[in-house]
Amino acid sequence: MPAGDWAAHDVIDADYIEVSPEPQISISHARTPRAAPRKPAGLAFLQRGNGRSQAGGTRGGPLFWLAGGVAVVAAFWVAGGHSALGPGLVAAISAQEPDLRIDNVRSITGTVEGEDALVVDGEIRNDGKLSGKVPALAVTVLSQGGETAVYRLGTLRTPLAPGAKYSFSGRLVMPKDGVKTVSVAFDD
Repeated sequence: MPAGDWAAHDVIDADYIEVSPEPQISISHARTPRAAPRKPAGLAFLQRGNGRSQAGGTRGGPLFWLAGGVAVVAAFWVAGGHSALGPGLVAAISAQEPDLRIDNVRSITGTVEGEDALVVDGEIRNDGKLSGKVPALAVTVLSQGGETAVYRLGTLRTPLAPGAKYSFSGRLVMPKDGVKTVSVAFDD
């Protein structure tokens, strides 16, 4: 047909078929039933990619891993792992504590409100580089007769900054036979 004759002839619609390497699906509006999901046999469910969605959270979150890590450290510690750390590490940890010391302790015997009493006062200084809390105090009184009495002075665990001091004072029962020595120490 010459090019000029195209307008004179009618156009006919052509049918065509797509060819692809996959099998052809017949054109049908009927729904085909889906196959039921296949359950893995034996221990195959342990393998990754078994069809389960990762969005369902198959891995533990941060709280799970933190709890696991704490359990491992606790088991190590209870099983005697703390002894494997050695004295060097224990010394390094204790070096990071505040350096508290008891200073200027005075003891005075006298009468307070008509009663014989022993008044003990002094101060606690923080000579370290870290702040800390003042522990309770143990005041040991040795009488002239050799009897020992230990008194506890609370400090309410008062915070103490580096270079600061904390003053304490306590009125104690006076031994009947007099006081030989008075000592003040941190109560463990």
